[in-house]
Amino acid sequence: MIVDWPDKMGFDEGSITEISRKNPLPEGWDRIGGKGGVDFTVLPDDGIPYTYDQRAIPYVENPSARYVATFDNESYFDVIDAIRNGDLEELNKIVVSKSKIIVNS
Repeated sequence: MIVDWPDKMGFDEGSITEISRKNPLPEGWDRIGGKGGVDFTVLPDDGIPYTYDQRAIPYVENPSARYVATFDNESYFDVIDAIRNGDLEELNKIVVSKSKIIVNS
């Protein structure tokens, strides 16, 4: 299939910013789909996920295909710092301490 995507995936170039400790990823997110699903969105301020209609995606009854969870920005940046510093010991400590990730569905 040939898709004619717009430049910069349709984003306004001025709105594109880097992800950093000062500008982290949103903490709450919602994903619909299987393990390889890519239909992510952030949660609104009230924490209630958008409806299928609000997300303009077709509704298919499958409650096990919806995931609502939080993103651990602190650990994310700690991992990046450990990799940047070549600190395998620190990286392993982080991985072991975070090995029990719980996703609320």
